[in-house]
Amino acid sequence: MAYCFQCHPATDKCDKCHPGGPPAEKTTIPPPAKRPQVPSADASKATFEQLCSKCHALYPVTLHTKAEWSGVVDRMVGYTGADITADDRALILSYIDLAAKP
Repeated sequence: MAYCFQCHPATDKCDKCHPGGPPAEKTTIPPPAKRPQVPSADASKATFEQLCSKCHALYPVTLHTKAEWSGVVDRMVGYTGADITADDRALILSYIDLAAKP
């Protein structure tokens, strides 16, 4: 009898993960797909506060809608040449999405 070493290293009881019986050959199960990293609210807020306050006082996130903020952030980067990476921009917008008006 074949064994599913990945699922059950010391047994041939594969009926739970292989309903039709154990595989004919030794099998391997691929590793689970990596989940995308979701930034924490604290990291997003800290990035917003740190980078946006370099050039001006922090605007309240309720000043614009979520839809407007993306353009505002892009305009600020383009206007001032602020040193904001694509990852920083994503963090800033994720914080704004949590706190801005709909």
